[in-house]
Amino acid sequence: MKNLQCFSGVVSKIVSLLTSFLIFLCCQVKAQKNDETLNSVYTKLNQAAPTSQNPGSYSQVINASSTKLFPGDSFNIEHFITGYGQVDYRSVKLYYSFSAQIIDTINSKVTHSFKLSKDKSEFSWGGIEQTMYNSGYFILRGAITLKDTITGRAINQSYYDDFRSKDDIEKDRSFMAINTEVVIRGEDNKRSVPVKFNAKLKDDVKPGDYLATFTLTYFNGREWTSDRVQTEIKVLNVFERNEVIIQWTAIFVAVMTIFSLVKPVLEFLKWVFSKKFWKPLKKIRKFMKLKN
Repeated sequence: MKNLQCFSGVVSKIVSLLTSFLIFLCCQVKAQKNDETLNSVYTKLNQAAPTSQNPGSYSQVINASSTKLFPGDSFNIEHFITGYGQVDYRSVKLYYSFSAQIIDTINSKVTHSFKLSKDKSEFSWGGIEQTMYNSGYFILRGAITLKDTITGRAINQSYYDDFRSKDDIEKDRSFMAINTEVVIRGEDNKRSVPVKFNAKLKDDVKPGDYLATFTLTYFNGREWTSDRVQTEIKVLNVFERNEVIIQWTAIFVAVMTIFSLVKPVLEFLKWVFSKKFWKPLKKIRKFMKLKN
């Protein structure tokens, strides 16, 4: 009986060791697959820095044309992505949200992703234009195919992606710049940015403070991660809208008030220096002397 118990204990330990070994092998295989993925699919980013094969880190940069607005005003928000390192450009999702339904969706658009020139030899931003809602999301178009040459030079790969290093500025450390960080001049030398929100406020928006929120989600070669930024939009009230007029009106009233006081002051001074003012004083002084 004791031998059977000992045998059973040995078998249990062997099973436990084999289970642990199998789990270890599975983890190693998974890690190897992750490394293979990291070193195959995502290396197509072709970033120039030696450490670019490490998991990437990216943040959003927001540039609003104006954040103090009147109801019905139009404004635009330029959206850039800065950072470096591995990222699955096919996974990049941008979610946006404007508080309190303040956007006039009929007259608002958002543009993003690549756009090819007519001869397909150059690219710029704004390839996709879609309706801008009070909240929504879209996937950035990760890559495009070009002809064999660009800016007069041969390129090794026939595509460009959002996060690739700019290969026309490799002479110094500025090669760290990536496409989503820069303004690109497209056809007719028109300025284009990675993402642009061309927005219009509703005509009946109530005065107050509102928030525009942007969340970027992506896979960095190891795990999913996200970045969130907010910008405040202030809708001005009647007094703030007419602040300049009110200020000038106040100055005008103050000046007119001053001018209206000038004549009475002059009349008073004239009376002070006249005989009518000094004659009673002389009588009072004479009376005081007689009393003493």
